[in-house]
Amino acid sequence: MSIFLLGEDREAADLFGQMAWPPRLKEGVGLLEDDILFDLREEAWDLPLYRSTHALVFVNAVVGTLAEHQAPGNVIRLNGWPGMLARPAVECAGHPSIRQRAEAMMHDLGKQVLWVSDTPGMVSPRVLAMIIHEAQIAKAEGVSDPASIDIAMKLGTNYPKGPFAWAEEIGEARISRLLQVLGEHSSRYAAAPPLKPAP
Repeated sequence: MSIFLLGEDREAADLFGQMAWPPRLKEGVGLLEDDILFDLREEAWDLPLYRSTHALVFVNAVVGTLAEHQAPGNVIRLNGWPGMLARPAVECAGHPSIRQRAEAMMHDLGKQVLWVSDTPGMVSPRVLAMIIHEAQIAKAEGVSDPASIDIAMKLGTNYPKGPFAWAEEIGEARISRLLQVLGEHSSRYAAAPPLKPAP
């Protein structure tokens, strides 16, 4: 078994920490059935690559779903938003037939897998996007300034960061893109005026 990597250094650092990172997948290298690929490029969905192998493939995909992309059964979505892969538990969505293998791989990385439904936003990103959305509304309505809102949320809810700090780390474009997709199904996710639509 070999492990390969495609993607960004930040996400790789969050996931692999101080461990030696796996080698980057080179073009033309064929993956064997017992290999594992971490595609940490955000929402890359390299479906021809995923379909060309039976290797286990972890994809950094918060917004796009396995069903939407008709991903093969060897693909697992993971929540790779900035800061999320550094946590001890990682949200994933995938076919039940590959879950045990995925859990074993993540266990070797010191991570626990939290299985969630194959829906846009998973759980944490959806909750964070809504919290950030509400904080933006409070700011726009003059309820308080961003620094005070962050302090109130940290002290009042024991969150590690306030909504504006989360927004800065995650990036407003990611949050807007998720809210746009969620807003197509429910008006409660319509982005507040301060959040600009994703390009």
